[in-house]
Amino acid sequence: LSDANLDRLLNLKGVLMWFEQLSGMRVNFHKSEIIAMNPPEEVAHDISHLFACPLGSFPIKYLGVPLHCDNLRREDIQPLVDKMLKRIAGWRGKLLSYAARVVLIKACLTSIPVYLMSFIKFPKWAIKILNTHLANCLWDDNPGGHKIHLVNWERVSMMKDFGGLGIPNLRDLNICLLASWIKRYNIDKHKLWKQVIDSKYNTNRPNLFCSNTAGASQFFRGLMWAASAAKMGFRWKIGDGKKVKFWEDNWLGSTSLAIQFWDVYVLVQEQAGTVAELWDGVDLKCTFRRGFNQRLYNMWLEIVQLASTISFTDEEDTLVWQFNSSGIYSSQSLYRVIKFRGITPVHVPAVWNLKVPPRVQFFLWLLSKNKTLTRDNLSIRKKLDDVTCLFCSENESVQHLFFECAVAKQMWIYFSEVCDRNVGQGFLSIGQLWLSNKKI
Repeated sequence: LSDANLDRLLNLKGVLMWFEQLSGMRVNFHKSEIIAMNPPEEVAHDISHLFACPLGSFPIKYLGVPLHCDNLRREDIQPLVDKMLKRIAGWRGKLLSYAARVVLIKACLTSIPVYLMSFIKFPKWAIKILNTHLANCLWDDNPGGHKIHLVNWERVSMMKDFGGLGIPNLRDLNICLLASWIKRYNIDKHKLWKQVIDSKYNTNRPNLFCSNTAGASQFFRGLMWAASAAKMGFRWKIGDGKKVKFWEDNWLGSTSLAIQFWDVYVLVQEQAGTVAELWDGVDLKCTFRRGFNQRLYNMWLEIVQLASTISFTDEEDTLVWQFNSSGIYSSQSLYRVIKFRGITPVHVPAVWNLKVPPRVQFFLWLLSKNKTLTRDNLSIRKKLDDVTCLFCSENESVQHLFFECAVAKQMWIYFSEVCDRNVGQGFLSIGQLWLSNKKI
């Protein structure tokens, strides 16, 4: 990096020549490029002639990551999509079961964009294209022959413990990978890249989470996008109190004081004040927009009591990750929190612990989701003249075909006699056997 001053350019050329002499290596100027940042065209050509390098332009690639002075364009990410399509094309026409496709997608396809997702926030259109190709690969849907997508991609991309197939959701994975830079930021205290971030974005006002992204680079905007999601999992450990916002940051309990004492927070004038600014060890220095009633005054006394537990040290404030026992951020722990929907299914995850072939596990998973192609499910997707069961006159559904049909009932009776156990009343009775981990 240099400006267009001739003396500095000559010095830079001299440094490269001395490097060659001292190291015994040679700089390949023909494979190097000069990236000129808005100089006159004549000056750019003179610089190119001085270094004997061709002129280049953005975007460029550094360690496989496309760099651009502006937002990445569609054509910058398209090679990644093409690479995935090339991998999928090699599997077309092969006799792969659904379970085998899941393994290939998890082991190969979803790993292709991981490296790039660690550096940039993928645009929505790119995520949509990638998810579409992954879904088409799973359900063997291609231009030569349309296949039905039995389960929507949101359910497929849930973790196995939460009722899905465990295929990564690329958007959530993007968040978790970018959020890992927060951990690196806290660990690499004296690294050059951290110093550049601190200097450019004023991350000490008071901490990284409060940085302004206006005019920021694409990398930093992506980092702050992920940080806004990961912030819920971090808790501050008070040191000198200069980086932690007293009201808005989580340093006591599981949430911030602003959430715990909202009625008081909305009246405070110093809402963005740090712990060091508002607490001097004796008094909590806050002013308010109006007076308190007795209820608010009692809340204020409780806040003062909590503030009295603060013990300052000479060290900086540090971040502690709450979602694992080590207190250190991991992408896996954040991904698990993001994918959790509040309720953990009981019987569906038990499918994956059964000692049966993977393709049977996949079928049982479809059965538990009521997504097998019985006639009632087919009638939702296309018009059917007859939706009745082949063995009787009742409408064909998952419950009827596997448990209520006369043929199915007879099969379960024989099965119960062999196992010496009454099974087959419904899916719930089978699920209970899965949970007990007994062979049937």
